[in-house]
Amino acid sequence: MNATEDIRYRVKLESFEGPLDLLLYLIQKDEIDIYDIPISYITKQYMEYLNFMEELNLEIAGEYLYIASVLVNIKARMLLPRPVREDGAVEDPREELTAALIEYRQFKNAGEYLRLKLREESLFTPRGRVILPRSVPTVVTVPLDLFDLMKTAWEILKRHNRIAELKKRPKVDIAERIEFVRNRVAQKSRLSFLELFDEEKISGLFFVGTFFAVLELMRQKFLLIRQRKPFGNIWIYRRKSS
Repeated sequence: MNATEDIRYRVKLESFEGPLDLLLYLIQKDEIDIYDIPISYITKQYMEYLNFMEELNLEIAGEYLYIASVLVNIKARMLLPRPVREDGAVEDPREELTAALIEYRQFKNAGEYLRLKLREESLFTPRGRVILPRSVPTVVTVPLDLFDLMKTAWEILKRHNRIAELKKRPKVDIAERIEFVRNRVAQKSRLSFLELFDEEKISGLFFVGTFFAVLELMRQKFLLIRQRKPFGNIWIYRRKSS
């Protein structure tokens, strides 16, 4: 598959199921009280994620932009005198958003419960059915959330002045990048994320193609990723054969 400058129309980042999922992630990551959301801080964090997606030319669905406008509207209303209800309580502009997040969290938890129950049911074997023994699958652990890992990798390239703004983006062959990363990792027991790029300057599109190649090889259990400290360098290791 070739990735061209129109990749933003064909590549979607699926770390989050929607804008409420992203907001809930931001709230839980910083252990924020969902009933007392610091709207300025959350709006800033949310917009940073959208800006990052734009930098990489990844598709931003309209619902993400809608929630961004809702956050900005709430932030503005928080600065104005708040109306008083008939019962004497002061209106909170965050109430509708909080209610939506709580409802979304309930549905998400219910969905997770059903998935666990389905998994439990799959462990029961009907009488008379023969199950052939199989090897225990290896669990691949990613130390960071996928989106945060991608964001950290991009920031590392920016810190080393490796980003190029190209007027005409070249094609990026994802299959070629997978083979390149596989060969590079096979040559060394450990290498940094920066060592995956021979070019002095790379485009955001080339970064996306390489990052997707790394994720695919992680899925194939060919390599794993480690990071010694937050925002530190990303190290790539070839997995040892079991």
